[in-house]
Amino acid sequence: MRSTTVSYTDELTFQQVIGGLYSAIPAEQLPGADQRSAFEDNIRKAVPHAEPFPEQVLVSVLVGRTA
Repeated sequence: MRSTTVSYTDELTFQQVIGGLYSAIPAEQLPGADQRSAFEDNIRKAVPHAEPFPEQVLVSVLVGRTA
């Protein structure tokens, strides 16, 4: 068995950040369609810097073989 780790920095647009938030929020807590524009405006105001947004990504892979 062996493992490998890869680390890199990616750059995200604001829409990618919002998409990640929508994916992480439980469905019953998502803002309704009529509230999403205000939700996104509030998030944009809370973000301290301009696009692109850096994201540090760490990927670990464990590779094994069975006989």
